[in-house]
Amino acid sequence: SLERYQVVSLAAGHAHSVALTDDGQILTWGSGKLGCSGHGSDSDEVLPRKVLLFSHSTIRPVSVAAGEVHTSVLRSDGSMVTLGRVTHGRFAEGACVGEMVAAMRHGIAISNVEDWHHFPS
Repeated sequence: SLERYQVVSLAAGHAHSVALTDDGQILTWGSGKLGCSGHGSDSDEVLPRKVLLFSHSTIRPVSVAAGEVHTSVLRSDGSMVTLGRVTHGRFAEGACVGEMVAAMRHGIAISNVEDWHHFPS
């Protein structure tokens, strides 16, 4: 299903996956729990499906990450879009990376080994 795309980055969450293509498209598949797939519902997707939120934006995605029930997309302007559950230190849609540094440091300071499955290594 991904053969027609030039995938430049992949991320795997607990039960969903996300791909970033060379032309800035985001595709997700797997569990849609709590909206983490970005398709506006909790429906599961068996095959990769484009996330329309990014299809018409002039701000290009540059990196993707996935966690238990969230997807994060870093964009070329330094903003981050998150899809799905945004609790436990995850950030709300469109937060600027510069504004997140203090909160990230705090989250790391209070975290334990069980929390690290949310972050890409």
